[in-house]
Amino acid sequence: MARPRCSKIWAFIAAATFLIFIIAITTLSLTIFNPKQPNFTVQVAGLENFHFNWTLPYNITLHNTLKAVVTVDNPNYVGLEYWNSKVYLHYRGDVIAEAPMDHKLIPARSKVNGTMEIEVYTDKLISNPSFWGDLSTGWLNLTSTETLHGKIIVMKILKMHATVSNMCNIPIFMRTQEIKLTCKSRIRL
Repeated sequence: MARPRCSKIWAFIAAATFLIFIIAITTLSLTIFNPKQPNFTVQVAGLENFHFNWTLPYNITLHNTLKAVVTVDNPNYVGLEYWNSKVYLHYRGDVIAEAPMDHKLIPARSKVNGTMEIEVYTDKLISNPSFWGDLSTGWLNLTSTETLHGKIIVMKILKMHATVSNMCNIPIFMRTQEIKLTCKSRIRL
């Protein structure tokens, strides 16, 4: 008589364990394993070496070094460690600048600041036919792209290789040096 009752208890324990496991997996998939878009903000530390000379006939010099502090707000429960990479700055389809990105760890649910110094290739910028029209309006619409190769760290236990692609639209208002940054990221495991 004790045997059927014992097997019912073990069946109940197995069902409860299975139910708890399903609830835990569902909760984790809706929170930890569901990545959110990181928030990027840029505070311009300054436009240095901005020299613009225009003398006739067609003697134009333009040199620009953009220094910025980039803040990454990671709302995810997953951290990212990436290795050396480069950011490419585009103006209407042409690559006009490169900036190195050193090895960095972005912990889960944290904010990380990083400084960047971007040297703009002025000859490519000036040779674009849309440059003079955009300069007269005071706006330069730039796009940055980067691909980060690294590893994702889940709760400091699980580490997986990943590639993060990031694309940002960067309109710059030249008169006030105001930058509005909107970014989209994509993670591939």
